[in-house]
Amino acid sequence: MNFIKNFFNKYRLFLSKYEKKFINQNSNFLKFSQKRKTIIFIINYDYYFLLLYKNLINEKKLFKDYNIVGVWAANVYPNKHRNFYIYNLKLILNIIYDIFIFFKCKKIFSSIGFSKFYHYNFSYPFKKKSKILNDKLNFQNINELIQFKFENIWLGDLIHDTFVKFTSSPTVDLKHPSLKKITKKSISTLDFIKKLDSELNFIKLISPYSSYLSFGALVRYSLMNKKEVFTCGSMFSYFKKIPLNRPLHSENSLNFKSMFENLKNKEEKIKLSRKEMDEKFSGKKVISNQYIAVNTYDKKFYKYDDDRLKQLDGVVFLHDYFDASHDQENLIFNNFYDWSEYTFNLIRNEKLNIGVKTHPNSVYDSKKAEESFKKKYPDLIWIDSKVSNLNIFKKKNIKFGVSVNGSVLYELPYFNKLGISCGTNPTSAFDFNLNPKNLDEYKYFLKNAHKENFKKIDITEVYKMYYAYCMMNKDDINLVSRDLSLLSFKSKINYDDHSLIELDKLITEKIIN
Repeated sequence: MNFIKNFFNKYRLFLSKYEKKFINQNSNFLKFSQKRKTIIFIINYDYYFLLLYKNLINEKKLFKDYNIVGVWAANVYPNKHRNFYIYNLKLILNIIYDIFIFFKCKKIFSSIGFSKFYHYNFSYPFKKKSKILNDKLNFQNINELIQFKFENIWLGDLIHDTFVKFTSSPTVDLKHPSLKKITKKSISTLDFIKKLDSELNFIKLISPYSSYLSFGALVRYSLMNKKEVFTCGSMFSYFKKIPLNRPLHSENSLNFKSMFENLKNKEEKIKLSRKEMDEKFSGKKVISNQYIAVNTYDKKFYKYDDDRLKQLDGVVFLHDYFDASHDQENLIFNNFYDWSEYTFNLIRNEKLNIGVKTHPNSVYDSKKAEESFKKKYPDLIWIDSKVSNLNIFKKKNIKFGVSVNGSVLYELPYFNKLGISCGTNPTSAFDFNLNPKNLDEYKYFLKNAHKENFKKIDITEVYKMYYAYCMMNKDDINLVSRDLSLLSFKSKINYDDHSLIELDKLITEKIIN
């Protein structure tokens, strides 16, 4: 009996006592009305977005004028198996689990005003399917895949990132049987969305993210059909309006410099930014690290060092290979894995004094990819993820760090080290880093950035960038969630049912008062 109980507790198949309490605390059960216009929310099993949605619906009183409808964010299931029998067994188990969680979440979201729910895979089982020839789904290279469109809606980057995440493959294998399945799923997802729109004629979409097929396909369809779209999963904002020309939930960092220059009291903002950056690197919890599970600037990490750092000119800071690489634009490489492989070969062939630091918060499969690289490139200097970045930044011999678009790119210049990027990143609008536009520039920077006075860093510009990215209120819908710093609870709230109740009470009280 204990085994069964532990199984259900681990996989959270049924409502916990605190989830039941949340339902009772809200109890805003509504019926769908044909007379009202409809807003669609993409929902998942995530307390942070549940509370954000509750805040939006109640503070803006959406339930008075609109039907609140939920679309369940699951259309592709994680499955890395190639064997037909194992693949289908895993698929069946995933579907069963998904159905349990879907029906559980229907009960939770119904309590905050949702009146209808739809599932990508099970609603409209007899919908008309678009026809596409198989040879149209055979891609010659990854670039061709990424550019794939169907009915003028760009899906290729979403297919790419979905394949990487859900097959646990750090890059795309064009011959993998799941690639064609996922591509077909992107088309059937559009069929579902068209059917949904013909039934509801929804006017607005709210989504946590715009990445992967589970979020991005509906976001892009909505934008193409002139519906308002908001996302709430960007790093330091709560709700942002998404434009058609940039259907990404990430911050548009190319605007950061002009945003800051248009502010009043700029000198005061620079002082605030400097103070916060000082606190961040002293190990304190600040805005820019509030979402991180492990604070690598905490003093307990100072003890981890590596004597080999003294022989380096620069350090490559690896990404988690299964993050959505296309959350940002203007990438020089197709994904984080291909970037790593090219960079490692360049270091080896050119005999560059550049070390490689593994990612501190990588998922299990990403760590496996790192271990595979270590075996393939044993001659490189591999720096353990436990080594504090501070110990790297404080080495006078180290002149630069390398990342595709990670936060380390704005941390390095604080210590007078250059950041070298491979795509749009928070520093792109400023001139204190090395942001190459192509592969040749990237190669040149890696070979030459260690030279004395290669580029001068204006620390004031770093403070401006930090304020614009991390501290400035860029919300397009203002809510009490910002006043309560709800974002600071994001990394831990899903593992703490009790905090769900406490935060729910705080939001309700703040709205009333």
